[in-house]
Parts: sequence; structure tokens; C-alpha cells
Amino acid sequence: MLSLQNQKKLLVFASVICLVCLVLVQKNSFKTRLHYAFHSNSSLGDGFISSRTNASDAELGSGPKNSSITIKLKKVATKNNLNITGNVTLIVIISTAPERSQRRERIRKTYWKHCYNDSEVRCFFVTDGKVSSNVSKQLQEENRRYGDMVFQPLAGGREFGLRFLHQIRWASANFNFEYFLRADDDYFICLSRLIHELKHRPKENLVWANFHCDGQNLVWPDEAWMVFTRDIIHRFLGQNKTEMFCHPHADQQIALWLNNIPSKLYFHDPRLHHHPPAAQMAQFAGIKNICDKYMGLHGAYQDKMIEYHKASNDGRKNDVPKIRNFHNYCSHNTRFAWDKIGGRYRFEPKLCGEKPDWLLGHDSWKGGEAGQWRRRR
Repeated sequence: MLSLQNQKKLLVFASVICLVCLVLVQKNSFKTRLHYAFHSNSSLGDGFISSRTNASDAELGSGPKNSSITIKLKKVATKNNLNITGNVTLIVIISTAPERSQRRERIRKTYWKHCYNDSEVRCFFVTDGKVSSNVSKQLQEENRRYGDMVFQPLAGGREFGLRFLHQIRWASANFNFEYFLRADDDYFICLSRLIHELKHRPKENLVWANFHCDGQNLVWPDEAWMVFTRDIIHRFLGQNKTEMFCHPHADQQIALWLNNIPSKLYFHDPRLHHHPPAAQMAQFAGIKNICDKYMGLHGAYQDKMIEYHKASNDGRKNDVPKIRNFHNYCSHNTRFAWDKIGGRYRFEPKLCGEKPDWLLGHDSWKGGEAGQWRRRR
């Protein structure tokens, strides 16, 4: 029989072994999550998305024309306490061009405050990392100050579909979320109202957006503001990489992916003002209590973002509209056919894993503020 002293030594030894095993399990779990987001065997090919939570971790890549921001993969809390990894109700991804720092500043001064004050939501700006050295330095400084930015290995231009794929992979690798919101950086969002309303929305199969109901018998969600339940995102990511198709425009790409999900629930929300841009419409000049009637306004250019926020009256609302039968809004078959799209938005989908290039260049997409964007025909 062991002496009391030897029993104590054995107990200490066993405790140490258990602690080491626990650390190894947690480390392996984190590596698995990073592998999911960054490994070169993904359907995108080389390294996925570069995220940064500490500016000192950033390094500039070399290249004849541009630099890409590459990040040491560390699990670090950001400056604004938006912890990387965790269980959250909502993950918010704002897709933004590198040079649109003024738009990001206005968002940080407006609805972004709910990202700091509500533990149920995490918010990030996602932008392109393959940029010039000067732009890289500016982005590093911006993220050093706010710590709310994620960089993807893209060079800009009409790569919206690939951006979306990067975004959902990064979010899924770093968060256990119930809902995923992707929006443009010119969208004023009634974020507090949305957070409270999610408690009354389905936990599965939900595709929530402003939907196009086109005369060519086409239906697709507009990419400017889209909410998906976790299972839909996982279905997207679970596609066979040899059969996953990408498109220059994310909304068409998503519509193609949704063809393979028969259980989807389409929620067309008329409270999402989509077009024409709100900043260019007289009905929104001087409007009060925006969030009593709307969930968001697209085209909140320049100081309109600040103006809409001051007049928002954002918060919990008792009016939570029911999800109506989608065919009451649009009688079309919801199966999307890309070849019915006409004009400059028509592109043949290509396999995501083959690093598709539609030879569109990498000039920044100016959008509606510069008159580049218009409704599809």
C-alpha cells in the first residue's frame, strides 16, 4: 500500500497529466479551426483569408506592383474587445473597399456602437489585402487603432463572389454563430432592432434579404444586405469543392448555391430600402424615426450615414412582421438560371477551386455613389 506521501505525489502527477492533455486538446481544436479557414487544400486553392487582431503582427508581402497583408495566426483579443472566436447570436461582416476609410469611420460612429455594447453580436470590416504598400500602411494604422478589420487575399474589383466565400469561411472558422449578416459599407442598418428581432426568427433555413423578382422569371437575393442562419452557411461550405461554382457577383453565386437547398425559407423584407440610393431620394431627406419603419437603408452616402443614425430611433420594436409566403411577393420559380441574366452582369460561373478569373481587372467598384451601379436587366 502506498504511503500518504507517495499518494500525494501520484495525485500531483495525475493532475499534471490531465492539465497537459486538456491544453493539447484545446490547441488541437484551435488548429483545426484555423486549418478550416486557411489551409491550401481548400476549394479556393492557396491560403484563405488573412485576419489581424494586432497591428504588430502584420507583415507586408513582396511583389512588383502590390503588397498583401499577411498575418501571424494568433488567438488574440482585439483592441475593442471584439474577441476572435466565441459563441454569438449574430456575426456582422461589412464588405468594404480598402480606400473607403471614411465610410468605415462613419459606421463606427453610428450603428457600430451596438457591436461594442451587446455581447450577442460581433462586427468586422472585411477588405482586400493585396494592395499597394501605401494603402497597406494606412490599413495597418487603421486596424492598429480599432482592431476590427479582416483582410482577404484579393486585389479588388468585381470579385464579390470570391469575397463572400472568404467571408463565410473566416466567420465559420472563428465563431459559433446563429445568424450571419453580410452588408455593404453604404448600408445604414437598424442593428439594435435586428438583434432583438432575431429572437423571433427561425433558427434554420432562413434567407433574409431584399429579393429581386425579375421579368425574365429570375429570383435572387440582393447582396447589399443578407442574413443567413448558420445551417445555410454550413450548407454553402459543405459543397463538394469539385462542384462549387463562383461568380463575379455574390448574389448570383449565392442564388446558384441556393438551388441545391430545397428546404430554404425566403424572407423578402420590404423594410430594407434597396433602390434608388436613399441619399438621392427626397423622401429620406429629414426623415425621423427611421427604424420604426425600416430595417435598413441602402445608399447612405457621405454624411447621410450620420444623419440617418441621429434620426433612427433604433432599438427593440414590438412590431415584428410575419414571414409571408414568398410567392405572394414573387410568383416566379425560385430556381436561378444565370444564363437568363443580360447585359454587363452576365457571366458564366466557374469552379471556385480553379481560381476563376473573368478578366475584369481590379479597379475598385465605385457603386451607386459614382453612378456605376444600376439595376440589372
